[in-house]
Amino acid sequence: MPFDPTVRARYRAALRAGGERTRDPERRRVLAFEAERAAWPEVGLPLPEARQEEVVVPVAGHPDVRVRIVRPDDAGALPAVVQFFGGGFRQGGLDHPSTDWTNRSRARDARVAVVAVDYALAPEHRCPTPVEQGHAVLQWVREHGPEHGIDVQRLAVGGQSSGANIAASLALLDRDRSHDGPPLRLQVLEVPVLDLTTRRMRFGALRRIGVPAWAVRREYLGIGRDYLARASQALDPIASPLRHPDLSGLPPAHLLLAQYDVLRGDGEAYHARLRAAGVESSAFVGLGLGHDSPGWPGTLLAARDWHGHVVSVLRGLHV
Repeated sequence: MPFDPTVRARYRAALRAGGERTRDPERRRVLAFEAERAAWPEVGLPLPEARQEEVVVPVAGHPDVRVRIVRPDDAGALPAVVQFFGGGFRQGGLDHPSTDWTNRSRARDARVAVVAVDYALAPEHRCPTPVEQGHAVLQWVREHGPEHGIDVQRLAVGGQSSGANIAASLALLDRDRSHDGPPLRLQVLEVPVLDLTTRRMRFGALRRIGVPAWAVRREYLGIGRDYLARASQALDPIASPLRHPDLSGLPPAHLLLAQYDVLRGDGEAYHARLRAAGVESSAFVGLGLGHDSPGWPGTLLAARDWHGHVVSVLRGLHV
């Protein structure tokens, strides 16, 4: 299917606009936040009302992590999803408009508590810090969730892009480490990066949408340099869950992929390996979409349908 013309126009406008380039991590985060906030009135939707509270979870051997619990405005114990935002491990955050809208909207529409993890960013904090923070949060939810209106028998993990990498690694870590709590019920992985060696990335798809492959390749190489302590760490399953030798025993997986995303090959390969390992897995491909376009609910019907698909999956926690 051809690239969605609305998405193509936005991508080309962004390429023409260029913008400031910087090696300073904090400056890069500020620029990314400002760009998203400026675009949100066009590509986004108003933020729904939601009940929110924040806690700080201690993490042994790593920085403590801030967590925002987002709930629909009602009482009662709810299923929960431990959620990780995207941003190439280097940027993003709970206050970015797309992340805030996603967490609020999914809490409201799926009737779940979204436990949003404000994990530490690279290069100041490299792999496996975000995964260890996620594991600490999951254990904290199992121990303290009932105090915050969470049904700990119905837990999931999820994330977008690099956040999906962290969620998938967390599911593996949770399987392999002993704990007294109930197992995860499912994992939701959206446009996931699952192999940081970049061997399955499909740069050829970029030619069809007018995005220079060299620029995207440079971006992903930069992400690897920032997130990994050394290049060989890309082979480590905690950084690249697709490279784990044993995917059996994981919770059912729901993968959402975009047709014109260079990461689509990661998701397809993970889906195939999960099925081969006896794990229930479903893969959905958004035709005509690129990596970022599922986050434009105010512009694209396809983005709103993407949201509806995830909501449908999360509602399964109520069963």
